[in-house]
Amino acid sequence: MSELITKLESVVAEHADQPALVFREHTVTYARFSEAVNRLARALVDLGVQRGDRVALMLPNIVQFPVAYYAILRAGAAVVPINITYKQNELRYILEDSEAKGIIAWEGFVSTVVAAVDSLDQCSVEIFLGDRIPSGAHSYVRLQEKSEPLAEPVETSDEDVAVILYTAGTTGRPMGAELTHSSLKASAEILWDQFRFQSGDRHLAALPLYHAFGQAVTMNAPLLTGGCVVLEPKFDPAHVLESLQQHEVRWLAAVPTMLAQLLEAADDETELPNLRYCITSGAPIAEELVTGFEERFGARVLPGYGLTETFSLVACTRLDRDWRPGSVGQPLYGIEVAVFSEADEFLRPGKVGEVVVKGPTVLRDYLNRPKATEEVLRNGWLHTGDIGYLDDEGYLFLVDRKKDVIIKGGFSIFPSEIEQCLLGHPAVERAVVIGVPDPKQGEEVKAYVVLREGAKVSAEELINYCRDRMALYKCPRYIAFCDEVPRSTTGRILKRMLRERELSALEEK
Repeated sequence: MSELITKLESVVAEHADQPALVFREHTVTYARFSEAVNRLARALVDLGVQRGDRVALMLPNIVQFPVAYYAILRAGAAVVPINITYKQNELRYILEDSEAKGIIAWEGFVSTVVAAVDSLDQCSVEIFLGDRIPSGAHSYVRLQEKSEPLAEPVETSDEDVAVILYTAGTTGRPMGAELTHSSLKASAEILWDQFRFQSGDRHLAALPLYHAFGQAVTMNAPLLTGGCVVLEPKFDPAHVLESLQQHEVRWLAAVPTMLAQLLEAADDETELPNLRYCITSGAPIAEELVTGFEERFGARVLPGYGLTETFSLVACTRLDRDWRPGSVGQPLYGIEVAVFSEADEFLRPGKVGEVVVKGPTVLRDYLNRPKATEEVLRNGWLHTGDIGYLDDEGYLFLVDRKKDVIIKGGFSIFPSEIEQCLLGHPAVERAVVIGVPDPKQGEEVKAYVVLREGAKVSAEELINYCRDRMALYKCPRYIAFCDEVPRSTTGRILKRMLRERELSALEEK
């Protein structure tokens, strides 16, 4: 039996009467959580789900997400978490690519799911939570009511695939990163060591649980340490502040934009006396935001860095170390991080190259994509595609994405450097820089700029501002003002969409 499954069983036995999940006014103890998991696992087995099958999970952050997640694992299958904002074609692609045998979804997604599985013979098990149950599908509630608990989990090994997480698709079609039972258990153990999670600690799950960051940090690690997960199905800043206060939450995990919104939504009477730490990742974070959040709420902000392929964090600011502005902290205990040259050679501290990772949480492979797997897993290291450097004390600084680097007239330009320069202008709220095709230089620099409310500045003024602060070849040739930039559901800026927009405009000419 996999150690992941046996670990959860031991936690349930030790903390049976303690709260495992909180959703609004409802509290679920570990004993009730375990019973619900085992009843649904029995239902899945009775419906024909077997070891090695894949079952998609399309639920918001509600009690049934962790219940279904662990029920699928106890039934011997692998979980395929689905982004709940996906439309029919996006969902069908994931179901086909993963060869999912079934799907568990909320009734609000019925029309999307039914259309996606139409004529998809391999996806034969459809389970819906709610009252709107289409013909041929099963009711989640009725299955749990009528099913006896599964006495023993289906036999699995540590090397069986536990979760297939689809990449965000920022550079193309999403690929399924296969993570094993061993990877998930190792991730939880590393997070315990890093952050000293304790049984009884309350963690707010406001990040989507279909995402690696949310799953690893706000669900798996807490539940495998006897912690309590406070579920938030939608990120509403005012409501999240109330929840943090009402449920005495100690740990918050969030992307930087969420922290900024919480800071903005807080009024003079907002107090969060129990909040101690906030783990943040997913995007660069400004020093002023870290300082502002810490001073306002008295909770320490811990910037970090992770990937879908490593089941969340590989580096983070440590509890016993100060954060270095611009860094994402140091490698987590048990994780190796290095910087390689183009020739896959180690670079000394301060030298910029590709960030590579080694450790027990790294993906096994990309599902059905041996070539893509070989490209990223070389000589025992995961090649992240991120550009950065390590300082003399092992702090990791990210410079850019390898695929985002602009090659202009033979010069390599890091968009993040230009973005940081533009953000220094008092009128600029947000800046995103990409390379656009140019017949003479190969690529030119274009910046998409969102201005602060009420601010006014011309493109020429911003270009001159950059020219005063960096080499001429790095400065934007073009400035486009916009109200917002495209983002993924987890807040990641989708530069791919901006590049596609530029190419479409070029083709129309």
